[in-house]
Amino acid sequence: MIAAFALIGCNRASGDQVTRLNGPDYRPKAAVTSSVDVSSGQKISHTAAIGQLRQIASYNLGSASSGSGQPQDAAFGPDESIFFVEPAAPEVFQITADGEVRSVLPQQISPDFAVRTPTAILRLSDSQWAVVDRTSKLKVFSFDGEQLVPVRTASVIDATDACLLGDSVVLRGAEKPVQRYRLEDGQELQQYGEAFEHSFWLVRRRLAEGLVGCRDTDSLIATTSMALPFVYGYTPDGTLQWVTEVKGLTPTAVSLVKTETGQLRVRNAGANFDLPWRFTPLDDARMLFQFLRIQREPAAPTQVHSIVLSTRTGHGEYVGTELPWIVGGAWPRLIAFDQESGAISIHLLEK
Repeated sequence: MIAAFALIGCNRASGDQVTRLNGPDYRPKAAVTSSVDVSSGQKISHTAAIGQLRQIASYNLGSASSGSGQPQDAAFGPDESIFFVEPAAPEVFQITADGEVRSVLPQQISPDFAVRTPTAILRLSDSQWAVVDRTSKLKVFSFDGEQLVPVRTASVIDATDACLLGDSVVLRGAEKPVQRYRLEDGQELQQYGEAFEHSFWLVRRRLAEGLVGCRDTDSLIATTSMALPFVYGYTPDGTLQWVTEVKGLTPTAVSLVKTETGQLRVRNAGANFDLPWRFTPLDDARMLFQFLRIQREPAAPTQVHSIVLSTRTGHGEYVGTELPWIVGGAWPRLIAFDQESGAISIHLLEK
């Protein structure tokens, strides 16, 4: 997952001449309409918020993955299998129904279809999947039973996250916050997120990187940046419906350090931080927002915190750390990752 950054005052580094760099105001341009507090300790059970989550399958990844061993995004494949990607590996992996983990990209592949730093995999239909990575091409594949087969590409922005909205794809990228493209030819249909425009290139890029969530129907789009504790809800036509502040969410803090030679360096100023992780549609009216609490203490586990958001109003309910780490799927079947065991599991959401 890409590191999150926010601009704050600079810390003094050994041997550096430090200059405090004051940037523009990064608070949202739109009014905050609701809030949810994740620091008060008040929470409700996930059963009350979304229903019962029941595990129906689990697969150990073992050492088959050549990357970090931590899936970034997953989607259901054919015959009850799972496709997943991880940024450290230029690959697409499949977990078969009997638990075999294998690479499914062809060994010889056109440069247009080569996967570089993949961030998302989307199930377009029963026979096609799209891979989103940090390039300007969306790659669409079919599957012949053994490996993925290149179908077509579409020119898009580089993306840190993606979701399907009808016959279009919504992407969150580093250069432009949120855009919607037609899947057939990559034509741009809509732009969202004017609230994320900034003047400093360094800060602008980091604030633009973030998450986006929507269902594969004509529904609301939720988005957040990696560096600010606000969630924005847009209608497909670009209207901003609501802004929800997540109180107690602490994104990564950094400092800009100016050295004696005039160069700018980024220095991490925080011991612990929260990393926005994923929006997962639950049904037509609710969306699950998860963030990871990264603790710098040795061997400290990463905590997965969950908030259930109303897609109509932005009102949120904090459910704490009860839910698993979701990496894919949509209501009623979710794909989760267990950091401790290194397993991917399938969960059924029951009311």
